[in-house]
Amino acid sequence: MQSRNNSFICNGSSTPSTIPPTTATSTLFSDNFEGFKLEHFFDDKYNDVKWDVGGWDVHTHKISDSIVANLEGGHTPATQRLITQSINTQGYHNIVLTYDRMTDDTSGPVNMQTLTVEFSVNGGGSWNLLETVNGETPWTTKNFSLSPSADNKASVKVRFTFNGTNSSNHAYIDNVTMTGVTP
Repeated sequence: MQSRNNSFICNGSSTPSTIPPTTATSTLFSDNFEGFKLEHFFDDKYNDVKWDVGGWDVHTHKISDSIVANLEGGHTPATQRLITQSINTQGYHNIVLTYDRMTDDTSGPVNMQTLTVEFSVNGGGSWNLLETVNGETPWTTKNFSLSPSADNKASVKVRFTFNGTNSSNHAYIDNVTMTGVTP
């Protein structure tokens, strides 16, 4: 029986060249919060499959016919967190995190408020800073490459941390997506 090797392509010359491996981009995590009821609280009472306990009063909110995560200031403790469950990136590279965010002080003038976004490649044992936002900002789409740090890891997490001075301080998060490329 004769074996045939099909890993070569014709390139018009007498020397065959190898076929490049097929790559594909996959969505490893995605949440636009539309699956949650309005005023859903991210806490121990709910089985939030995609999110760890967020903290006091992290809940969904409606803005322009869209449901978003709302981290609100002015509570005790004043720091609120929304953290993804562990995301498995094993077998993937070129990991990209995308999300929309807006910070707002609904009472104006703008009080001190800070949104910090970080990622962890060891299940939350340590964190890497992506951005810190102070004051008010309009809706902005952010894209961050987490590679090579987050490539081929069993437990990647993303953490949104908000500090505000009163209940009129808000950080809104929407359309959180993480993608990776194979092979």
